[in-house]
This record gives sequence, structure tokens and C-alpha cells, in this order.
Amino acid sequence: MRQRDRIGRDLDTTYSKDPREIGNINDYEGFLIELKSIMDEVFKVLKPNGYLTLITNNVFFNGRMRPLAFDTVRTLTKEPYGWIPKDERIWCQDDKALLPLGVYSAWVGNRHHQYCLIFRKETES
Repeated sequence: MRQRDRIGRDLDTTYSKDPREIGNINDYEGFLIELKSIMDEVFKVLKPNGYLTLITNNVFFNGRMRPLAFDTVRTLTKEPYGWIPKDERIWCQDDKALLPLGVYSAWVGNRHHQYCLIFRKETES
């Protein structure tokens, strides 16, 4: 459900004010660092040869499009816990309405897909 729909239904849109909550990080690079830290902990407890799927999207941040999906792959493949990227799937959300975003100012695209990034914790043979 989109944020404006949640507001219209008088539902919460702020889930936490805790600065340790990853969704409250306002620095793009800081977000990637914290994401890596969290996924390193997942790596430690995942069974050998287990899989991880992250669903993400590229985002607008400080007035520009940031390639979060691709930066996520770049970030998670770094050592010491290097996830092996295995595949990607596009989750098409074709039930969303097209909106005239940025009319008379700056063009902003409609987002109608998510990236499902598939990683594996591979063991050495």
C-alpha cells in the first residue's frame, strides 16, 4: 500500500523513530553500509549453499535516481562475507496507475517494478 493511501486511511506511515532502524537512515552510502552489516550477519547463520532473495528498487534520493538494486549487488559481494549473485527477477507491478509526475517542473518516472535479487552463500569445494 502506498504511503498516501495509508495516510488517507489514517494508518501509520512512521514505523519507528529509532536511528538504528535501517529505514530511518538518511545517508545513501550509510544505508548501503548498514545493509551490508545486516546481510553479513545473515550470511553467518545461513546454511552452506543457502540462498537469499532481496526485493528492492532503484530510488530517488536527494533529487536524483540512485541505482539501489545494482549498488546492493555491488555492496553484498564485498568481503569478508561475499554473497554470490546468482540471478535476478523483475517483479512487474502492472496494477499501479500511471501518474503525471513532475508535470511542468522536472520529469519523474513511474516505478512499476521491483528487482528480486538472488544470492547464494557458496562453500569452497
